[in-house]
Amino acid sequence: MGRKALISGVVVAVALSALYLVLRRPSKKLPTKQEIEIADARGAACEAFAKKECEIGCCQLLVVQLSVRGKEGPPTAKLNADDLAWDQMEERLSLVLKTRANRAVFFISDPAINRAYKSQMIDIVRTAGAERICVVDAKEPPTWFPPQSCGGAGGGKLALIAP
Repeated sequence: MGRKALISGVVVAVALSALYLVLRRPSKKLPTKQEIEIADARGAACEAFAKKECEIGCCQLLVVQLSVRGKEGPPTAKLNADDLAWDQMEERLSLVLKTRANRAVFFISDPAINRAYKSQMIDIVRTAGAERICVVDAKEPPTWFPPQSCGGAGGGKLALIAP
C-alpha cells in the first residue's frame, strides 16, 4: 500500500507539473474580428493623414456624418455629400475603402445625437473595412476641418455640421 501511494503521488506531481507548464506557456494571440484605431481627429496621426490626402489640391477624405433628422427615427447619415440610408452605408463604404491604400474614415456627428446611434455607425464603419476612425468633435473641430473635396467618394464639398 505504501508503494501504490508513492506511485500515485508521483503521477499526480507529474500531471500537475505538466499542467503548470502548459498554462504558463505564452499563447499565440488569436486574431480578433478586426483591430482598428479610433482616434481624436485633432491628434497628430489623423491630422498628418488629412494633410497628406489633401496636399495634391484634391482632398479625398472619407467623412461619415450624422445629423439630427427630427424627433423620430435614426439620424440622417452621409458619406461625404451623399445622403445614404443606414443599411446602404456599409456596402458603399466598403466598396470605396477597397480601392484605398490608407483606409481612414473621419466621423462627425451632431452633439444632440444619442450615443447608441454613434456607436452603431462606428460599428458599421469598422465592419466596412476602416483601419482608422478619426472622430471629429463638432463643437471643437480641428482647424483644417472641413477640407475641400474634388469629388472622391461622395463628391462636392465636405460640410461641417453646425454645432
